[in-house]
Amino acid sequence: MNTEQHVEDRVRHWLQARAPGRLPDRVLADTFDRTRPMAQVSRVRPMRFLTLRPHPNLFATGAVAIVLVGVAVGLGRTEPAHEAAPLSSTVSQAWITNSDVAVTILRNPADDRAYYWRAVAYDQIDLHGLRSSDPRTTDRAPGARVFEGMADDVEARGLDDFTFTVRPANFALPTVLSPATPIQIDRPVRLATVGQDGYFASLNRDRSDSYTVTALVADPGNGAGMLNAAALRAAGTDYPREVVLLYTAEVAGMFGPNLASLRDEVVRTASSTAPIDVAERLVQVLRAESFTYDVDVRDIDCGVRSTAECFATFRRGYCQHYAMTMAVILRNLDIPARIVEGFLPGERSPGSAIEVIRNSHAHVWVEVYFPGHGWVAFDPTGKGVPRQLPAALPSGPPTANSTPRP
Repeated sequence: MNTEQHVEDRVRHWLQARAPGRLPDRVLADTFDRTRPMAQVSRVRPMRFLTLRPHPNLFATGAVAIVLVGVAVGLGRTEPAHEAAPLSSTVSQAWITNSDVAVTILRNPADDRAYYWRAVAYDQIDLHGLRSSDPRTTDRAPGARVFEGMADDVEARGLDDFTFTVRPANFALPTVLSPATPIQIDRPVRLATVGQDGYFASLNRDRSDSYTVTALVADPGNGAGMLNAAALRAAGTDYPREVVLLYTAEVAGMFGPNLASLRDEVVRTASSTAPIDVAERLVQVLRAESFTYDVDVRDIDCGVRSTAECFATFRRGYCQHYAMTMAVILRNLDIPARIVEGFLPGERSPGSAIEVIRNSHAHVWVEVYFPGHGWVAFDPTGKGVPRQLPAALPSGPPTANSTPRP
């Protein structure tokens, strides 16, 4: 079957069903004539949902590409809950980008915190890429609580409201960007989740214009109720069963001798066996001088090694390599972790209400699950990344709930 022709037929049927008799054939013909060369130049597969490798062509495909993507994941459907196309991302050997504006964020100028802007989360880590496991989508009306009834919902206690407006520029996909946990959006949206209990995979809107989001975000600090290492150390390891099934899963062939040696080094040198201490030590080790941040590793021959084993062997790569390596080591130690694609904090002058996010801010990082706290972001990528998360959270007040080394 010709995949490109199959997608074009679906686009044609979808548009004609919504505008019968009002869509001249020449419009469709011109549309496809314009989009086929884009797909060929950028090598973006028509059925693919989203890849945040910031190739200029990916961010310049325009509104018609949004229609193609939207049909592929079922944006035209109206059922309250249904299956969506799985998300996937393959790790390449070069990270190509440009400085064009992806989106601008309008936000409270008094809030000086820097946020990572999450787009997609993956629960499956393969030898050379990332996937979501059969996501289901749920429609949400404007202003409805996004995660109501889902496992990734969080209690507002101890968290701050953060309201912002996203104005798309070159990042024109229907994907909603948000830090932490988005709870309300002023547009109809479709939430894609994995697992029976509902863990975040992606969030999409039907229109490509500006949208306003309210999210719940944690405030790092040493005070009571704030996000710190002591609080996460006290969270323990009583994980929900589905968190364990989805986010500690491994595939055969991931570990070779060098990745196993890196894991053992982290375990041996972490201050305790608590997940927070292992995660923070892993970030410190991967950010050390022994690893080199390099956006072009096409000269490395990985052979039959997995991406993580290859990175542990040659110790050169970019954010996808760092994130995959951290996540698979955590999973091997029974610490639930998922990989996230999105954007780094953008550019903002002190006191400004405008944050500018560029294509070059596209990034990949890790989120680790802590009971009672949900998902917490960690960024293991080495030097070369601007406005990065600190290597460690505030220590917090002393606690006796860690498991110290003998």
